[in-house]
Amino acid sequence: MQGLIFDLDGTLIDSSGDIASALNVTLKQLGLPEKSLLEVQSIVGDGVRILMGRAIGKKDDLLLEKAIKIFKEYYLHHCVDNTALYPGVKEILKKYKEKKLGVVSNKPYPMVIKTLQHFSLENVFTVVLGAESTEQKKPHPQPFLEAIKKMSVPPSHTLVIGDGTTDMEGGHAAGMKTCAVTYGYRSKKELEKFKPDFFIDKLEDLEKIIV
Repeated sequence: MQGLIFDLDGTLIDSSGDIASALNVTLKQLGLPEKSLLEVQSIVGDGVRILMGRAIGKKDDLLLEKAIKIFKEYYLHHCVDNTALYPGVKEILKKYKEKKLGVVSNKPYPMVIKTLQHFSLENVFTVVLGAESTEQKKPHPQPFLEAIKKMSVPPSHTLVIGDGTTDMEGGHAAGMKTCAVTYGYRSKKELEKFKPDFFIDKLEDLEKIIV
């Protein structure tokens, strides 16, 4: 493999606590019931708009726009309060530093960059894409294809690593191999439906796949 594309939340970082806090601040301001951490983990991964729509639980465009605004403003300032790298992240990124590395996330770009800077990882990747970096978000193949264009690697020599069904679906649609991590926010059973090429239980297990 010449290129490795990583998802961010649930793959490189555990951000569920900070996302849950921002979501519940938003819901409380709107007079809506708050969500448990497990509930939040089950609805993240498809971008802020879909996250807020799922959290609100009803179709109300004005309420949705207000919720998105509150969430983004709060989360931008609190996106790394309790967020942590998963074990082995820095070691794996260092091991494969000679390869082209990228991040493709459905999280808003400013929050992606702030998170990477917090962990001193902003210069590790050849390309970093957030929700607004391309017209389409995951699971559409566009962000993956845009990433390898900037990485100058062919899709057949690129591995997508993520915890989400959007990573598996989008990676395959872009002609790439996919590797599902089982320690993130989606169950192995859910991920199996999207037929990843590989499964790993911890990031260090990439060494068994990549030669």
